[in-house]
Amino acid sequence: MKGTRIFFALLAVALLSVHWSESYHLRAIRRWQDRISKDATWEQVDSTHWRCVLGNGEEHQMVLRRVHTCTFGGCIRPDSPKETTAGQEYLVYGAHLDGKTGAILELRVLEYASTYGYQLTAKWWLNQFSQWTGTAKEIQAVDGISGATVSVNAFVQDLHALVLEHHNYRRDQ
Repeated sequence: MKGTRIFFALLAVALLSVHWSESYHLRAIRRWQDRISKDATWEQVDSTHWRCVLGNGEEHQMVLRRVHTCTFGGCIRPDSPKETTAGQEYLVYGAHLDGKTGAILELRVLEYASTYGYQLTAKWWLNQFSQWTGTAKEIQAVDGISGATVSVNAFVQDLHALVLEHHNYRRDQ
């Protein structure tokens, strides 16, 4: 009987933390959008992508993404089955993009659920991606973090994919 109560208590905590995490990310994105412009109307393209056009014609996009990072015991490949990545450590970040050029204007790590490499969340490290467009030269110039090489590489690869997706999206319009 005692084991059943403990199980349901842990289940409730897990369910509440998942709900809290989602709403936390959305609230953080909305506050960030308000800081860009209180007068802009943000259109939600899908569950993790927003865009707006300011009165002066500037286009902005906001994207919410999740990247798997590594644990002390090693890494799981990005193409692994979902069951394998269920307990994997990760980070959730938001990216503010220039809607016309696709350049990254600002990055924020909204959640960091990893044991190592917490330096990825530091503003001084994230600032190197300001006006970043994912060129080969920019990718080579990214400062690494000792002990978090694979996590940094996964993050940079995801940023590069994000910029490429933006360019493909603009081309389709």
